[in-house]
Amino acid sequence: MEKMFNATEIHGENGLGGIDLPASRSTVIDKHAVEFLAGEIDNTSEKVTIVALGPLTNIPTLFRIYPNLFRVLSSSLSWVVQ
Repeated sequence: MEKMFNATEIHGENGLGGIDLPASRSTVIDKHAVEFLAGEIDNTSEKVTIVALGPLTNIPTLFRIYPNLFRVLSSSLSWVVQ
């Protein structure tokens, strides 16, 4: 394993180049992502397109537990992976 390289001269002490970000206006959702998504999808009458970024385990879990939610998917389900 290589020795750790600390790049504070590039990224600053906070890792964001010393930028002070405002406090988040978002609220914390006190549910598992699968339960949250199921509720949001189930409460709409419109077609849904899912664009998933990062780990994708929540999406197959969602449709494994709630297969009835396939009915609201649009014809294009987009998964973006880095």
